Amino acid sequence: MSLEKLNKALKTGENICTEFKRCGGKIEEDTYQTVCSFLNRFGGDIYLGVTDNGTIVGVPEKAADGLVKNFISVISNPASLNPTVYISPETIIVDGKKKPGFTARTRHPAKKGIFWRRLCSSVRTM
Repeated sequence: MSLEKLNKALKTGENICTEFKRCGGKIEEDTYQTVCSFLNRFGGDIYLGVTDNGTIVGVPEKAADGLVKNFISVISNPASLNPTVYISPETIIVDGKKKPGFTARTRHPAKKGIFWRRLCSSVRTM
């Protein structure tokens, strides 16, 4: 993830393939729903440590690496997402704040048998 790509996403805002997640010390359940919705559509980018209005708040420095490892562990578990999903985790430091992001690009996984669909900037159950 380049600073240029991040700045473009911040300027454009959330949309059908871009999602911002505040993400304090842990990844919330709706982040996984967003991954499913992206993957049931065309894929997309999730930026952790960014509020819905595009303000970079970062994630706790000590938690950043653990967040990425935990996220990958959950996403890679076939009991959580089936088929197994492969994502590209990337971290960028902006104004001294670590901001992990994920690019998810594949098709049709279901989280525990539920399909999620991305509609504009919201996630809906199918």
